[in-house]
Amino acid sequence: MFGPLAVTRYLRSEALRVALLLALIAVSISGSGLLVRIDHLIFDVGQRLNRRAVPGDVLIIAIDEDSLDRLGRWPWPRDQHARLLQALCASRPAAIAVDIAFSEPSSDPLADAVLAKALADCGNVVLPLVIEATRVGGQLLESPPIPRLAAVAAGIGRTAVRLDEDGIARAVDLREGVGAATWPLLAEEALRVARQLPAQANAIAAPVRSEEHTSELQSLSS
Repeated sequence: MFGPLAVTRYLRSEALRVALLLALIAVSISGSGLLVRIDHLIFDVGQRLNRRAVPGDVLIIAIDEDSLDRLGRWPWPRDQHARLLQALCASRPAAIAVDIAFSEPSSDPLADAVLAKALADCGNVVLPLVIEATRVGGQLLESPPIPRLAAVAAGIGRTAVRLDEDGIARAVDLREGVGAATWPLLAEEALRVARQLPAQANAIAAPVRSEEHTSELQSLSS
């Protein structure tokens, strides 16, 4: 027969073994990435069950092979972009988001001036800012539009989206930047210019200043 003290020691020993076993299992599962995959699966299923109707008032104008055959090889002259913007603005859209980086002056200053005038005449064009690394693992830099275009743009927003390890974007940084998370997404800025930005988007906390790249993460399901 075991005395009370021996039983207590035995139970403590067994409890310790079970705790160590559970900790080992947890570390193994976490290290295998199983929990992350399960989390992604649950998120993806939830998105499929909560599909939203495609907006009927959004038009995507893509640059495809047919465009290149008609208008010539890339990059196109900036006065060509100006003519395209003028044609779009004639239809009086609520906002235009251009996902083309104009971060360096072109070889034709006159073409830059023509594009700047088209942007100013439209008054509702959002241009992209690119956050990019100088090399793999190198310093991050912000590449905004050239000053002449940025001065007449209705807004500036980021285009980068982080992908999970399986190549799917499940979250976005609502604010991101080098030194301070100040730049909104291009799509969000377009909604602001169109005066269709959801009310909750205005409740984002003020960015925290730092010397590093900073961001504020938001799930795509929100």
